[in-house]
Amino acid sequence: MNIRNAVNRRPVAAAWVVALAVALQFFASCGSDYEKPSTTQTGSALIEAATLGAWMDAGKVNGAGYDRVVILDVNTAANYAAGHIPGAFHLDPNELNQSRTEGVGISGTEVPEGSKMDGLIQKHGIDGVTTVVFAGSSVMNSSRAYFVFRYWGFPRERLKMLNGLNAAWTAAGMTLTTAPPPPVQQSTYSVKNRRVLRGDLRVSLSEMLDYADGKTPNVVPIDVRSTAASGSYAGIRGSTTGIFSSISGTASVTDYVVFEGRIRGAQALRFDTLYNGSNRFVPTDQLTASFNAIGLDSSKTGYAYCRLGNLASIAFFALDGILGWPAAVYDGSWSQWGQLSGNAAMKGQLNAVSPWRTDIAGRSDVIAYNHEPVISAATFTGTGVLNDLTTGGTYTGASNATFVVKIDSVGAADTFTWSSDGGTSWAEANVPITGSAQTLANGMTVAFGAVTGHALDDSWTFTAAARKNVEQLTADGDACSATYLANGSVVNSAGGTTACTNPPNSFDTGANRVEEADKAYMNSGAPGGGGGGGGGPVGC
Repeated sequence: MNIRNAVNRRPVAAAWVVALAVALQFFASCGSDYEKPSTTQTGSALIEAATLGAWMDAGKVNGAGYDRVVILDVNTAANYAAGHIPGAFHLDPNELNQSRTEGVGISGTEVPEGSKMDGLIQKHGIDGVTTVVFAGSSVMNSSRAYFVFRYWGFPRERLKMLNGLNAAWTAAGMTLTTAPPPPVQQSTYSVKNRRVLRGDLRVSLSEMLDYADGKTPNVVPIDVRSTAASGSYAGIRGSTTGIFSSISGTASVTDYVVFEGRIRGAQALRFDTLYNGSNRFVPTDQLTASFNAIGLDSSKTGYAYCRLGNLASIAFFALDGILGWPAAVYDGSWSQWGQLSGNAAMKGQLNAVSPWRTDIAGRSDVIAYNHEPVISAATFTGTGVLNDLTTGGTYTGASNATFVVKIDSVGAADTFTWSSDGGTSWAEANVPITGSAQTLANGMTVAFGAVTGHALDDSWTFTAAARKNVEQLTADGDACSATYLANGSVVNSAGGTTACTNPPNSFDTGANRVEEADKAYMNSGAPGGGGGGGGGPVGC
């Protein structure tokens, strides 16, 4: 009995020795101040200039150890060169986006793939025990950087944003510099070391479709582009320009997504109401009140979206970084959602029954096609009692026009004159009223209910909004489009130079292909190395 117990105790004792050795290595790799890592104890991801200044005075900025701090000025090259916080490295905002295919076409500003993310963090010497501070001159750019780092597995406590950005630094009595930062020893750290991809923080196309189809509970989509009465949210045509600008092969011709509107259940909350003119986020109680007002609290997940996914990152930072509430960014945003149309008459390229289609009731609350000319109701002005003009036809003009139709003589047969420039000039005079549709210009017609009985100078005014140039999924020469037939087969769009690679039955995978590729990269094997320069423990 005693011998058995003694034998059984030996592996236990050995296990404790191994565990102790691992623990000692863990603490050593994290630095001697691991037990009190001050840079992770800020309460939220938002820090003040005084905090960053104290870290700089303590030698933590570009220093060594578990409290090492790297400042990234997320800015244009010109703005960075004009002045940045001493020791800050330049991060071009373009490094935070990449054109990647998800679904049936390319989306222009998706998260960067793993190899590019590794290159970004390694060149700035960032590793598993680095606290990263985002600064610069744009809340959008700094928020986007925060989101991208979070997506690639960096913990919230290791990511900070300077409240007020560079302007807050100078407002606190400290100076910017034009001097380059000190040479940095590149790290060998990889996102693979963290062994976790935060796909829950990014809404893929498949997840957005699942939400719109009622499969995902406790979600509030947040449309940060405009107020409830303006922009694409309200269905204002021409609100969302295309992302490839390739109409007629020139970037000088503006094009638009197929349709404007909003995702089912989306609530409007403008991005710039979350911070003030000094790039400082409003107090937490105001943030809470703003999100509560659109039906969001800590028990629900906010799906933020905008045109490209960048402005949505501001709402994500406010929720995830400051309030600590569940949040995610729909990376494709409206530049993707507004393209997935199956209305061929409005230049949609998908089949009417395509599973990708978003311009249907249930997936979108408002659907306003950019290719559809819009004719306003005619406004009557005058002393007569006959308000009997109706408009007709399809406007074919290349630009918006304001039509005015005015009675210019009355008698046995009333006549009218008309203008297409708001009454500045008149195209015809004394046109007899026939009682049938009569052509004006560019496809517009008018018809009177009576040929007599009008009063002189009675007039009707209406506007005709021209069709918008609609961006095609194939127009950029790289993206592709497909139609799904009833038998499950796929027909690639003839206009594309690259055939779609989605097989007929891969809808779910194709709609989530960005994250599938990123997961594959994450799981392709973590590089070796220890401590600050290499892999480091996952817990760091």
